[in-house]
Amino acid sequence: MSKKRIVVSIALNSLLLLVLMRATVNLLVISAIDSADYWNKFFDMIIRAENIIPMILSIITLFYIISLFHSLISKNDTARWINVLRLIFSASQIVIALIALCVISPYNGEFRFLNPTYGKEYSLDYYLFIAIPLLTLISFIPTRNEYSAFGLLYGNIVVVLYLAIIIILYVTNIIALPVDYKFMDVLVQGYYKPIINMVIIIAGTTMVSGILMLMSRPRGEQI
Repeated sequence: MSKKRIVVSIALNSLLLLVLMRATVNLLVISAIDSADYWNKFFDMIIRAENIIPMILSIITLFYIISLFHSLISKNDTARWINVLRLIFSASQIVIALIALCVISPYNGEFRFLNPTYGKEYSLDYYLFIAIPLLTLISFIPTRNEYSAFGLLYGNIVVVLYLAIIIILYVTNIIALPVDYKFMDVLVQGYYKPIINMVIIIAGTTMVSGILMLMSRPRGEQI
């Protein structure tokens, strides 16, 4: 990337990191409201994709910003591994928001993050499902990285592993399925509907990964 693009990318990703950190702090505060049951609430919180993915993305974004500063000084490209991880978790983060809008909300019959009666969770959902996904998408605008065709499948690694682990733990009675995840309840709905939902989610993740790859593809003269 050119120096101008690196500087803009540092600025956008720094803003994204601040919002991610704010959301993480809010999550920890909400789980600590009842200190007597803190660890149970913390566990219930981190098994939810919409909570754990932003935490991981914040770490990756920090490393990416450091990599950008190194690239600015050394004039070398950012490390491939950080670019791949950024693509994987950025796609996952955006897909989580789409799932909340297009899958979870219709199943629950309401858009929770548009309902202020949820108090602190109301403002938190704006971070998780609106601000962070939008900033994640915007942060790819100045990016210029080359990905292989396998990049379309990278984002699905996290999605497939997460859903498989959650379903296995639920079926074996190790954990209770989060209320918002009843669209993946294989014990109540059977395997037909959850498999269809998983295929839709995988297709959505592939599409989002493709969009991010097209946005960051090197083209024309670097400005």
